[in-house]
Amino acid sequence: DAAPAYLPKARPTVGELQEGELVDAVVREAGADYVWLFVGPYVTARAFCLELGDDPALAAAPADHFKTGDAVRARVLAADAATARVDLSLRLTPAHTAGAAAAG
Repeated sequence: DAAPAYLPKARPTVGELQEGELVDAVVREAGADYVWLFVGPYVTARAFCLELGDDPALAAAPADHFKTGDAVRARVLAADAATARVDLSLRLTPAHTAGAAAAG
């Protein structure tokens, strides 16, 4: 018996997420400034419009580009278990995030 090629990882809690970690997420809702995402059954996260990608059209109208149920890959910017707040970026490389630009 061969082992399966892919074993899904157990869904995380906010306390298990680490800055820089790549996660699979599903779009819950797209608004004017944020896209809200499910990272697991107990974790809801947000991605600010400037963290949605390199195309300015994504930031200008998130709801035109992200629909409920869309699967995306995201990078954890921050995860605070005390407040249950999780911020994600759909820009997978840290050098191109708004946070990195502001810090530099």
